[in-house]
Amino acid sequence: MDKIFKVIVLYGTQVFDLGECDADYISLINLLHVMSKEVTGSSSGDFIVRAELPWSSDIKVVITDSDLLDVFREFGFCGYAEIRFRIEKTDQSPIDEPEVVEQLADSDGEDTESDEGDGDGESDGDGEKVESDGDKGNNGVRVGVDVNEGLFVGVNVGIDGVEDEGVQTGQMMTTSLTMMNLASRVESLMKSNPTVSAKVLGDLLLERYNVVVDMKKLYNVKHRLMSQLRSDHNSSFRYLRQYAYTLNETNPWTTIHIKIQKPLSTFHGLFFNFSSQKQGFLEGCRPFIGLDGCHLKGPCGGMLISAVALDINSEIFSLAVCICEKEIKWSWKWFLCNIKMFLEFSRDRHLCFMSDRQKGLVQALRTHFPFASTRFCVRHIYANFRSSYPGQNCKKMFWKASRSRNLFHFKAAMDSIGEVDSKAKGWLQKIDLHCWSRFGYDQYIRCDHVTNNMTKAFNSMLGTYKAQTYLQLLEFIRHMVMRRLQERNEECST
Repeated sequence: MDKIFKVIVLYGTQVFDLGECDADYISLINLLHVMSKEVTGSSSGDFIVRAELPWSSDIKVVITDSDLLDVFREFGFCGYAEIRFRIEKTDQSPIDEPEVVEQLADSDGEDTESDEGDGDGESDGDGEKVESDGDKGNNGVRVGVDVNEGLFVGVNVGIDGVEDEGVQTGQMMTTSLTMMNLASRVESLMKSNPTVSAKVLGDLLLERYNVVVDMKKLYNVKHRLMSQLRSDHNSSFRYLRQYAYTLNETNPWTTIHIKIQKPLSTFHGLFFNFSSQKQGFLEGCRPFIGLDGCHLKGPCGGMLISAVALDINSEIFSLAVCICEKEIKWSWKWFLCNIKMFLEFSRDRHLCFMSDRQKGLVQALRTHFPFASTRFCVRHIYANFRSSYPGQNCKKMFWKASRSRNLFHFKAAMDSIGEVDSKAKGWLQKIDLHCWSRFGYDQYIRCDHVTNNMTKAFNSMLGTYKAQTYLQLLEFIRHMVMRRLQERNEECST
């Protein structure tokens, strides 16, 4: 997917060119500020943002960072380098200000509400009122709305600083949020990355809201959110069979196998693919399959192992996915056994698998696909090679040997490595050259890839869904696969 996009903003009859942006480093709040500054000359304002989808003539409302990421991902999949956003002013009133109370360093870490002041403001030590409106008070700390909460309004929410003894006016005030407000502001981050530490959450609140929160309270909030996440993930398992039944009803010949571990009927694995993936691979892809796995970040953990092929245009083509507990020999055997039954690949045809030499994968391939040739990702081989034999000379000669297209150039590169370090040459000679050098590849495959980047690209497409429930992950993969198949169908029909 392309990561650099040109952003165009339509405001009424006016057109603004915001230049190019990197999809990896853009967030909704940053995009909103740039839009507001370009349109109104101010970095704040109330706007509704919609993205135009040129391939479907639809308009998608962008509310959260996830929506913005989906827009960039869809444009990348469709091959568009320019994104047009329509923005409109809204008269929506500012959201309720979060309750702010003075932070007390007591032993239980609980918040204590201030007894001073009325609903219109608070009184300082001299009896003077401090304005509670962030636009009027001098002590108000203005921060942007947390767009991850789904509150897409460009207003600034004023958080009143509570002046304490010994703290001068104008310095950053030490404040804290109630437990409910605090949880709502870090919930989206916890869902996308449950392993985030409490310190990172504190730094995020300090950066976004200029609020310092006690570490004990942060640990309590994280524990509460993790308990809720575990409950959501655990409840999703009861719907897996219903999801499989619905898929077979709506998409006949869909293959979805659920492995249950006895005697407690514990979820052990899930294999999933469409019949159109089989047809597309057998009729329009190269006989070259990359195998890889990625860790799932949810409370239940697990691995997602995938098989990805290349079509005639060298674009990735998802073949099948599997959710399992660990990347071990049993998992690979079960995954490849399902692929063998699913593909029904003829032994008379040539087939090649690319892998990272994962534990148990080589033995599983010999069991289920003994007729297929194998390749190892050169990037992973070099990572192991570099740990023992570092240096630019060895690196240069290693990549030259792996990309050599004939035996003469391969031997020349290996001899150069031997001149630098004879042990390094011996280390490489222990690996079958047909698995890592181009000149030794099966000539019938017609594919000279030396790395397994296609599976890495597929894993990166999953984004934050690797931390979602298994049902949400499978549904996202289903949408992604069906969309790409439809796009290919439309390209072939034009």
